[in-house]
Amino acid sequence: MTLPRMGLKGKAFRLNKSLYGLKQSGANWYSTIKTYLQQDCKLLEIPGWSCVLKNDEIIVCLFVDDMVVMPSDLAYNMNLVKKLRKKFDTKVVKSGRLDQDGVAQYDILGLDIEYRYGKDMKMGMEKILEAKLKTLDVPLNKSGKKLKVPSPPNTYITKEDYVATKGYKKNVKTVTTQNWFVLSCLLQIH
Repeated sequence: MTLPRMGLKGKAFRLNKSLYGLKQSGANWYSTIKTYLQQDCKLLEIPGWSCVLKNDEIIVCLFVDDMVVMPSDLAYNMNLVKKLRKKFDTKVVKSGRLDQDGVAQYDILGLDIEYRYGKDMKMGMEKILEAKLKTLDVPLNKSGKKLKVPSPPNTYITKEDYVATKGYKKNVKTVTTQNWFVLSCLLQIH
């Protein structure tokens, strides 16, 4: 923090670091940007969705310090950006322009979004999951079905193993959580 020189009226402290990590910085930022969007940009909060604001021309979704803007026309996008730049440092990461196939793709907080203008929107986490699961040596099952067990590569529990577990449950009246853990480890090894 840089202190103002003594005797200088109208001067204040200047932070050398950003506000990230301060307890109320997120709440203060949200309050500031929401007030600006409502008063200066004439957007209304959608009841039940406190981070979504809209008017007839545009929908704005707030994600911490990111903003997703969905206009009915791209010109509204640029008008909003101009208004925001009057008060805030603003960086446009994706312009919303469609590629040759008519698709706009975004990555917002690890969520992959594919938007086909006027048709549909797909959301998923395949890219981020693929990267994270590789570090755990667990393959991503792109078919959408659940993996059998998150375990070492090429280890699967068969139907026979499951039937054996059901039989074991019938023969034992009380089984502790630790015993079930040991049993599941044994089933994975054999």
